[in-house]
Amino acid sequence: PLSTPVSYALQTDDKLYLAVWGRGVWVLKKGRHVQTLTRKHGLGNNLVKFLFADREGNLYFSTYGGGVWQGIRGKFTHLTANDGLGDRIVWNFHQLPDGTIRILCNEGHISDVDKNGQVTTTDLKPQGIPGSMRGFKHLPSGDLWIWGNGGAYLLSPQLTVRRMLNHTNVLPTSQIRNMDIAQD
Repeated sequence: PLSTPVSYALQTDDKLYLAVWGRGVWVLKKGRHVQTLTRKHGLGNNLVKFLFADREGNLYFSTYGGGVWQGIRGKFTHLTANDGLGDRIVWNFHQLPDGTIRILCNEGHISDVDKNGQVTTTDLKPQGIPGSMRGFKHLPSGDLWIWGNGGAYLLSPQLTVRRMLNHTNVLPTSQIRNMDIAQD
């Protein structure tokens, strides 16, 4: 039995992946534990924060301080700052319409990984966005809401600030843990 919290669960066609803090990723099939993926399997570390599957079924695991573990067509690789990733701490993933994987990294960075594995990173701090953003949500328009310990910001598809919400203009606090964005 697990005594460690599960930070995230991801269901695929026939498997359930559990990010078990400090113990890697547990894989269950038909309700039975079949595998544990850990540092010895290539994870940056066993502190897995978030799991993501793209439209093609490729898997992405974020680790707290160990970068990204990506499984493309069954081959797993480790993506780090040496590959262009914005930071070694990763908070969230999203797949853009063209297939690019957008990664929200610590310290105010967004990294995009294209289908060829090329990484492009944008530093949001020069626009006044603090480095403590923890979540994001893409809108059908291509705009992006990003939030965390500094408020919420609406960004254009080019990642420029369109709108800022924090304690200086409208909110009672600048610490936002989650946003549920209604879409038309």
